Amino acid sequence: EGMQLLDWAEERFRCSLGVTGISWGGAMVSAIGILAKRHDLAVTPCLPSASAAVLVTGALRREVAIARLAQERNVSEAEAEASLLAFLNASDLEDARRLTEPFSAGARAVVQVSAAHDTFVPPEEGLQAFATLRQVDPEAKLVWVPGGHVA
Repeated sequence: EGMQLLDWAEERFRCSLGVTGISWGGAMVSAIGILAKRHDLAVTPCLPSASAAVLVTGALRREVAIARLAQERNVSEAEAEASLLAFLNASDLEDARRLTEPFSAGARAVVQVSAAHDTFVPPEEGLQAFATLRQVDPEAKLVWVPGGHVA
């Protein structure tokens, strides 16, 4: 979908393009940046994670209906959480990176913004996401902001 939107925007507007997203949207933007080789593109993932596991382990962990999942699967809550984490960890940014080769920067700019005191996306997740971006674009930059996930 992201690639189709970029194709549409490039055809429609005939100008430089950029994509950005916050939190899980930042992870999606990272994946688009990794895959969008045919576009001159500014990519700014903000507060991204490398996997969807943060949806279970981060600040929203109390919002995930683990008890309901356990009940539906007739397992303990610990087993339900472990199963969900295994499912979410089955694909990540590294999977997208494996689908492509490194490219020269050209007119591309990649800047990831991560928060030093993020309780939803721990800093190590941000570093992992950035390491994946750097494998594709060695010129990518990482900027740390002093706040948290929403501050």
